[in-house]
Amino acid sequence: MLNTLVAPPTGTVRQNGDGRTRDPRGIPIVEQLLYCGAEARIPEPDGPAEGDGEVGDLGTTTTRRRHSPRDTGKAVSAKNGNPDTSEAAMPVGAQAVGRALAVLGLLTRNTQGVPVTRIAEELELTPGTAHRLVRALLAEGYVARDPAADSFYLGNTAILLGQAAQRALGVERARTMLEHLNAETDESINLVIRHGDQSLIIMRIQSTLPLRFEQHPGDRYPLYSTASGKAILAFAEDRDEYLKSLPKRLSPLTPSTLKTPASLASELRAIQQRGYSIDNEEAFEGVLCVAAPVLGPSGAAHAAVGIQAPMVRMRGDRVADLGARVAEVASQVATVIPPEAMIWKH
Repeated sequence: MLNTLVAPPTGTVRQNGDGRTRDPRGIPIVEQLLYCGAEARIPEPDGPAEGDGEVGDLGTTTTRRRHSPRDTGKAVSAKNGNPDTSEAAMPVGAQAVGRALAVLGLLTRNTQGVPVTRIAEELELTPGTAHRLVRALLAEGYVARDPAADSFYLGNTAILLGQAAQRALGVERARTMLEHLNAETDESINLVIRHGDQSLIIMRIQSTLPLRFEQHPGDRYPLYSTASGKAILAFAEDRDEYLKSLPKRLSPLTPSTLKTPASLASELRAIQQRGYSIDNEEAFEGVLCVAAPVLGPSGAAHAAVGIQAPMVRMRGDRVADLGARVAEVASQVATVIPPEAMIWKH
């Protein structure tokens, strides 16, 4: 079952007196990550030098790696002698941490589980490096395995880490506000942040009514196509630059999606005037949304709160009433979440 954390096979890992998780050869799992940088191999304690490998756990070759100048993290460019800042020249530890985080990011975007072969393919890693990264993350609980599908998904440690981050950043207090709005309106509520040129759902309180539209945290859409995205854009510091970067014709999600940057610019001016935005079947047919920006001290927005409902329940004055209400809640959310918490830096 995907909701069950599957521990590594007996004997795969063990705890020493120092509390560090180790594999059967006594190598701390966290140190194995260091050997995932620069396509390095996990060394045997007294094993042969590179080239005389043997097959280890998960069918990967385990060989001893000789030290090279790159181990020191002092790589230089062959062209001019200046420090080389490319990934290939990054310190092994830093590169490995980046790759491990990339694995976690990939699993975050894929809730159904991902096999190691796909992890290697999407992150452009060798199969051996992908196996070692997953094994290290599995041992520490950041990744769990579905044995039936032989795929991997986020583990219990990742869940606890996310919950701790939410508490530290005030997101849990925002959840209470969204839950109250959900109970008051009987509609689905989203907390959305900007991720480049997309709107990214980071929290959703689903409507309990039988007729509703399903969305989930992690879902992304073009900024110009959603109420939340347009609410953020209307108060974005780089609004003009964003508009200039768009093509002459916007890619439509539905027949009602805004067609041009000029029509979007006009809509953003209207949003600034009324304080909330409307998505009138622009992202999904049959669905209407209203959203308001979460403003920082400077007046810029990096996030928005949105109410989403089927068109049949958004008639007459209800759109304006909910627009005013969501603007009030967005103002409340701004008091509990610092602006920097709403800026996606990945």
